[in-house]
Amino acid sequence: MSLLCLRGLSKQYPGVSCRSLVDFDLDVARGELVALVGESGSGKTTTLQLVAGFEAPTAGSIWLDGQVVCDEKTFVPPEARGIGMVFQDYALFPHLCVGENVAFGLCTRGRDAKQVVANMLELVDLGGYEARHPHQLSGGQQQRVAIARALAPRPSLLLLDEPLSNLDAASKTQVRDELLDIIRRTQTTTIWVSHDVKHMMAGVDRIAILKEGCLQQIGAPEQLYGQPSNCYVAGFFGKTNILPARVVDGRLETPIGPVEIDDVEDLGEAVEVAIRPGHFTLVAEGQSPIKGIVKRVHFQGEYREVLVEIGTCELSIYVNREHRVEVGERISLRTDHSEVRVLKCGDHGGQMQSTYRIGGKSRDLPG
Repeated sequence: MSLLCLRGLSKQYPGVSCRSLVDFDLDVARGELVALVGESGSGKTTTLQLVAGFEAPTAGSIWLDGQVVCDEKTFVPPEARGIGMVFQDYALFPHLCVGENVAFGLCTRGRDAKQVVANMLELVDLGGYEARHPHQLSGGQQQRVAIARALAPRPSLLLLDEPLSNLDAASKTQVRDELLDIIRRTQTTTIWVSHDVKHMMAGVDRIAILKEGCLQQIGAPEQLYGQPSNCYVAGFFGKTNILPARVVDGRLETPIGPVEIDDVEDLGEAVEVAIRPGHFTLVAEGQSPIKGIVKRVHFQGEYREVLVEIGTCELSIYVNREHRVEVGERISLRTDHSEVRVLKCGDHGGQMQSTYRIGGKSRDLPG
């Protein structure tokens, strides 16, 4: 049974012509960690505010642990929902010490509260910091205090609103791993909002990609990366080559050559091909019909990013740093057709469509 159920959730703010969230459905199992990812204005933070009870939806319902907390007749206030939340700016009280911040939401007082605070600070590796104030802590330490405060009342659900956004690049990975470890150890059901899908690929159970208030795809990180439902999702997981293609006489004609594909009649005549830069391999001349001219080379540390002109199109490819290629050099490439995705033409984030795998059977992605 799901701990959290969202059904047909929509939100339209007064004076705004378009909805911030559109018919959003989501089930979160007990103990599951789900990331909501999208650009600014995608509806991810709006979803968090609706679940927390800070905003009322325009339509739809919210169920928590089998009980309705919001629909057209019911609205349970935030303080009665048993939800913990960590805000983007941490929202620690500057005049309170760490121990008082953590104890703020506890119903118990006295010795019991002190023990809970001590346990929470040990959990987040801040034992002995009770008397310090927020200004005496680093950004990562403040974040851990906010987590301890949110977990102290033992919430049924934890909401994280871009908890890494105020940290520098060097700290983000470390703090993310610390938060993931805390969430796993406490087995807390969590929804984590972020605009950075790369940081969410490690450690979460599922990722939901939103665009302009609409759910594009939800699934395990491996599924979204390998089987994107549309061009928007494909591009969200890093640089992706999107090429025009046509179905001709039962096969796919692409700018890099023809490819056999099953069930082409379901695709329509015009399609688009998605190929990730890392799915190309440099080969000796004569071993592949894909030939191009190097237009640009960027050293990226572990690999080189190479821009290749092939006919009328340009491809971005990644090659091992041991391979030295020069601008103007003619090279031959090979790609594994099993790693190429074919998407319906123009499907850049509207209604979800099927993804087709070149060289294999077509299959529908689960919603």
